[in-house]
Amino acid sequence: MGATHWQLVRLLSGEYVRLMVMAIAFGAPAAWALNSLLLSSFAQRIDLTIGILLIGVLPISLLALATIGTQTIKAASANPVDVMTSE
Repeated sequence: MGATHWQLVRLLSGEYVRLMVMAIAFGAPAAWALNSLLLSSFAQRIDLTIGILLIGVLPISLLALATIGTQTIKAASANPVDVMTSE
């Protein structure tokens, strides 16, 4: 009631984005450590680079942001009167 669509999208998706960043911050080092441990047991080894982790993190992050964005835009553009009358 008075907020712009952009303000509503930021308000509704801000918590999800924070959780996603925290999951990446905790998951990426764990994935790095476990994969380094696994790869060290092979005779033919490769070095784990940041690019390899980005190949996994980037598409999943973009998919999550697209999903969160479409749902929050859909919720932000809904008419509040219609939502209140159905409850």
